[in-house]
Amino acid sequence: MSRLRTAFGTLKGIVNSAIESPRCTADALKLLPAVARGLQFSRAGSFPPPPDRAGSAPPEANPLLAYFNAHTEGPGLWKWLHYFDIYHRHFKKFAGREVHVLEVGIYSGGSLGMWREYFGKSCHIYGVDIEPACMTYKSDGIDVFIGDQSDRSFWKRFRETVPKIDILIDDGGNRGAYFSRRPVRGH
Repeated sequence: MSRLRTAFGTLKGIVNSAIESPRCTADALKLLPAVARGLQFSRAGSFPPPPDRAGSAPPEANPLLAYFNAHTEGPGLWKWLHYFDIYHRHFKKFAGREVHVLEVGIYSGGSLGMWREYFGKSCHIYGVDIEPACMTYKSDGIDVFIGDQSDRSFWKRFRETVPKIDILIDDGGNRGAYFSRRPVRGH
């Protein structure tokens, strides 16, 4: 019954979004072919690298994927599985170094711990979300800021507090993008 409530709530959100923002709905409809491909992959349960892409790390060599697979409790961790290969390919040069990482859209907080583990003790993680309850994810080496990513005054205050960012991960601004996330682990 809870799945039915969840599905109904999602459908209600989609309809409300379509009514409130027809342009956003039209943009989302343009993404349907890509969404269908993503759903096809998600049903398969794994995302092996395409055979024509040389240098892709096998899953056992990717610490982000290993963290995700081992993450069975605590804050939820919501990511498309094929992101881990992309993240690792671009971020591995920063692992173990002093790095300042900003993730916009932290939702259930699980990715903050993943980034902290991946980059190491010398990194500092900053999370931004519009939901005040996300403040609970603040911990040693992880700062959380509550604000709307479309609010220029919020970003001005943020930059006054955090003058340096090396990596920006934008997982926010999903208004109407109900298809871009799926719960794989966590809540």
